[in-house]
Amino acid sequence: MIYTSYTSYFANIKKLCGLFPISIARITPSYLNIPSYLNLAPTFSMLKMPIDKYLVEYNKILENLDPNKVIEDLNEIAGGKPFVLLCYEKPNEFCHRHLVSAWLKDKLNLQIEEWKDTQKDTQLTLF
Repeated sequence: MIYTSYTSYFANIKKLCGLFPISIARITPSYLNIPSYLNLAPTFSMLKMPIDKYLVEYNKILENLDPNKVIEDLNEIAGGKPFVLLCYEKPNEFCHRHLVSAWLKDKLNLQIEEWKDTQKDTQLTLF
């Protein structure tokens, strides 16, 4: 079973209340004490590749994973709580977390969207 889950980037971590953070980056920032799921992380060599080559290599990583097992693992790490998959890039930048989201939608019809700070949009201003 998967709860509503998201993707986001490390700089948002303090805003992600109620979501269990899981890093899918090759290296998690040292100031964060959160679990990593390295099966979804790009290799070090991929981080220096042009996007077209990166896509080919990252798709090879995904092809070698069982999407059902990935979701099972993520749910286990999160203790059944809604989780958020984190890495470094801002939402409008190219990032493997968007590839993971598309892969899970394609393989399991799961909707894992980029987290948006909806509180900002709904707060009332006094002045």
